[in-house]
Amino acid sequence: MGERVDYQELVATYCREEDVDVRLSFDMPEGYETAYGNYDPAPRTLYLNRELLDQEPPCVRLFYLYHELRHASQYQRPDRFDSLLVASLRYVVSYDGTCFKQTGEEWRECRLEGGPDRFADLYLAQPYERDANDYAYAKVKSLRGDAPDLVALHDFWTPKRPVDPQALRDLYREIDAAVG
Repeated sequence: MGERVDYQELVATYCREEDVDVRLSFDMPEGYETAYGNYDPAPRTLYLNRELLDQEPPCVRLFYLYHELRHASQYQRPDRFDSLLVASLRYVVSYDGTCFKQTGEEWRECRLEGGPDRFADLYLAQPYERDANDYAYAKVKSLRGDAPDLVALHDFWTPKRPVDPQALRDLYREIDAAVG
């Protein structure tokens, strides 16, 4: 759809500017076939779903690219981020209450009580997600202007209700207890 985005060059430039090391792959990992992108810190690989992204306007493609690149910075350069964001990197919260905690190289899964009413804003408020979304929005806005598609995308990924940092800390303690 429209103009081409040179993902390889943009990733190389980001890596130089942010002093991170990222490998780019267009082969989505199993289970992520419907995602636009994913960053896996273990192999330092950014996976982009070119098939899905190519159907989107350039500002949306760039948003997801810079969102995932920001995750690379969060993992590789934790000294640049606050302690709650760094702590949050060990936790994944899904809309349905399925949660994960990283312990060493292992991800431990649990299921907490509640559903989308409880977990939607908690997922969106994860410090690493908020930071990546805000960074991607600001970066693409600086490159392309404040396009309506970009504003709508940022709004979509922003919690609808504010989440207190203490609520996140309490959630992490609940996940810790559930995974043992």
